[in-house]
Amino acid sequence: MNQRVQCKNQTTGNDEIALGATKITLGSLQLTWLYQSDDITMLSLQLYGLLMSKMIQEGIRPDVIDASLFRYTKRWIHEDEEGSPSTHEENYQREIIETVETLLSNQIEVLPCKLLFEMLRSAILLEASTKCRYGFENRIGRQLIEATVEDLLTPFQGYACEVQYDTECVKRILKAFYSNYTCSDQSGLIKVADLIDDFLTVVAKEFDLNKDTFMSLLKLSAAASNDLHRTSDGMYHAIDVYLNKHKYHLTESERDEVCQLLDCNRMSSKACRHAAQNERLPLRMVVQTLFVGQLQLRDAITSRIGDSENGSQKEEMTLVGDGCNGEDARMEMEKIDSKVMVLEKECLLMKRHIETGVGEKRRKGVWKKLKRKFGCVISMTDCDCQVNKKVHP
Repeated sequence: MNQRVQCKNQTTGNDEIALGATKITLGSLQLTWLYQSDDITMLSLQLYGLLMSKMIQEGIRPDVIDASLFRYTKRWIHEDEEGSPSTHEENYQREIIETVETLLSNQIEVLPCKLLFEMLRSAILLEASTKCRYGFENRIGRQLIEATVEDLLTPFQGYACEVQYDTECVKRILKAFYSNYTCSDQSGLIKVADLIDDFLTVVAKEFDLNKDTFMSLLKLSAAASNDLHRTSDGMYHAIDVYLNKHKYHLTESERDEVCQLLDCNRMSSKACRHAAQNERLPLRMVVQTLFVGQLQLRDAITSRIGDSENGSQKEEMTLVGDGCNGEDARMEMEKIDSKVMVLEKECLLMKRHIETGVGEKRRKGVWKKLKRKFGCVISMTDCDCQVNKKVHP
């Protein structure tokens, strides 16, 4: 089951453990039996809890203890059975998961993150105590770097396949991760930020996911990306998926509200090009991405001209697929500056249109005019580009 667990024969200093009238001799107890045999999982919770507590006191390895605890949980908690458990069974299962949580080791990576997520799911479904659920969340958060999107989705899958995303649960897991992350390398932080973006993209496909819940998850993604050298392409992709899935019941103002958390200045040039032709986005967001895209191009040209003048580049400068010299580049930059000025005016004009509630016909006219003015004449059916969600400099 757990590839990290290695079988070794161990004994403790004591020869036996007394459990009421039951005596288990440890001198001949092989740990292979402890976590591979079903014998020990047949014990009642009271006997099993006493046995595990004594073995922890005797210094048995945490990986062996935790592997046995997981097997005991799977033995008594059957989430895949048809029908709901009786009240007595549910109470007993709740007592099991709460007892198991208190016996689990707090060491990192003793039990794989995937198995901890499964235990958290059981605790949520059984409505275990807050202390129990927080205990699992804290252990998960401390090793969140090894989690996958499928793992992060696990706690929110109900008995009848309904999905209820608990944003507070995700927040607590993230808080535990950041509170315990002490590495100076940002790779772990970037990996978790990517994980949240991937999680967002998956849940955005859920038709029943309401706007407020999705925005709460967007805020988590934005917080996870703070102070990191990474693009906001992942968040843009998730928003695009959500707008496409919910395009028939989101108003223009609601779509604009969803996009407010997206930082266009952190989008890559490829994402900006895609967004500029994305008719699912509100007009204000399209204008912003066009503006950012023009500024990125202008900055690139300015940088190339400076390098050319300093003699750092001797080859002929290339711009938009066509060769051009420094003078041509200056002329092109002047044209871009002119376009940016026009774009700023268009932005103000469209903002007035949005605020005054211009009709759909007028909206489409302004859209087409904007696309002609800035050369965005390719339709969405012709543009099938996919945004790279993980672009790091």
